[in-house]
Amino acid sequence: MHNAEALGDAERIVCRVLMELIEILMYNLELDPEFIAQYVSCLKETFPQMQKDVKLCNARFIKILRLGEPNQEHKLYLDRTIQKYNVRHRYSVDLGKEANILILESYCKDEIGENPLKLWWSSFSHTELERNDQVLEKILNNYDVLIISDIGISVNVKISDTIRYSIGDIIEEFLELMKHKPKVLVITGGIGIRRYHRVLKKFGWDLKSDVTGHYTLKRHGRSDLYIPSELSFKGYNKVEVDDTTQVHALWSDTDDPALISKDYYHGRIIMFTSDCSPEWGRGIRKNVHEFEKFWFSIIDKLIFPKV
Repeated sequence: MHNAEALGDAERIVCRVLMELIEILMYNLELDPEFIAQYVSCLKETFPQMQKDVKLCNARFIKILRLGEPNQEHKLYLDRTIQKYNVRHRYSVDLGKEANILILESYCKDEIGENPLKLWWSSFSHTELERNDQVLEKILNNYDVLIISDIGISVNVKISDTIRYSIGDIIEEFLELMKHKPKVLVITGGIGIRRYHRVLKKFGWDLKSDVTGHYTLKRHGRSDLYIPSELSFKGYNKVEVDDTTQVHALWSDTDDPALISKDYYHGRIIMFTSDCSPEWGRGIRKNVHEFEKFWFSIIDKLIFPKV
């Protein structure tokens, strides 16, 4: 009996080490998310103890594509928050229940001209790339969540040596996919989204102008999201919304919408009308913890129920 217990402890330790390796692979290497999912499945078959003692063994992988922000420093805040979500919830899931692991691919404006979607490009034949045969649809089909942050709608993303799509094209194709599959589109940012009128009109949202000053967030109605009043922002995009829009947070003093969402076919569209970087979100540096709790709540309450 003693030897059996020791063997079980050793297997438990091996399982935890292997799960640590999975996290390292996700965060540091450009690996196909499907490969990681198959790796986890193989471990579960090899080590039955994982079913009992490692919470992440019942993992559901949520694949996120983020495009935007002018540089690496600006995109760091939301990227780190998404990655920290996995760590925060790592052992918080009850035994036997499913855990959600976020797999993030993120590219700022400085990077998207260097073929950021090369993970998927290699899966196409030369003929498919030459003919542009539903390349964008097939690539976006691999992602559950698309985040567009502070980037102009006309900016081009390189798909291959001969194919480029604008941010607007990518959004339109993702919306088409949402008509058939549960996916979530998140739009956020500062002056980079000034020209999003056509996209936002689809949802009954009317983009008016950018507003500068000093503003904080406040809860609207019975929203159960975490809305941090300590975060300060020096600007936001004024958006008028229709009666079917869910308004979760407002801006202080003006009562303009700050965080809004709407169901769209099988998916959901979410918009935070200010920045996820210090450009407008000047309080983020001082209150990173509050910023993280805000986006953890968005992930839990608005994104996960729809993917």
